[in-house]
Amino acid sequence: EETMVLARHLADDAAMATAYVDLGSALVHLGEYELARDHGERAYALVDDASMTAISARVLLAGACTYLGQVAHARSMVEEARACASKIGMPYFIAFWSAYGASSLLLLRDLERTRSAAEEALQLAAESGFSIVHMKAAMLLGGCDVQEGRVEEGRAAVVDGYAAFLASGELTSTTAWQTIVVEAHLACGDVASAKQVLDAAFAFVEETGERILEHELHRLRGECLLADPALPGGRAHAAEQFERAVAIAAERG
Repeated sequence: EETMVLARHLADDAAMATAYVDLGSALVHLGEYELARDHGERAYALVDDASMTAISARVLLAGACTYLGQVAHARSMVEEARACASKIGMPYFIAFWSAYGASSLLLLRDLERTRSAAEEALQLAAESGFSIVHMKAAMLLGGCDVQEGRVEEGRAAVVDGYAAFLASGELTSTTAWQTIVVEAHLACGDVASAKQVLDAAFAFVEETGERILEHELHRLRGECLLADPALPGGRAHAAEQFERAVAIAAERG
């Protein structure tokens, strides 16, 4: 917000657009999807398609529109981000859109396009040493494997990628990656490991205020409760978690 004030004072559209993207990204992680989309649209209107900010604005819009269920717009922004990155031609920019575009595509369960984008990100990351992109692409590919029924293979890739993510010290989107890990554990019938990751995720929400996929955390907690037949009152507690997930999703659009 301080950057935005200064950029407005200087009439610097490029700095203004960057501030909109940064603020929009923070809003996404707080669960404020509509405001995040609005900031992405403002950034989109200020920059041409030959800058990193142009790619970032489209990636932001793809994510916000995915969470809001605006599927066609989300897909369009993923494609525009790809086109911008290809036009610039810098390996990191291409790897960036590939990894973050793939994240939106996986949430949309577009597994074919997720795999294509994540494989491109993984290859570029390996060639150029982009370690953060590498670990995220590996988790996304593992998530595809899980969704396509190769659950043990997929879980191994997801768990390895998540361990590298934790070791890196990065915190942004922690709970979003944890949902992929939980789904992998549940697909393999490992309820105990899924619960352990979920407990860490809810603790992270309380510690940081990151609510990018808070509704999904409650849904997955409900799935864990249903998957544990020995738990007294499990179905009733699961229903409570599903109701909480629906209420959060409705509140946030």
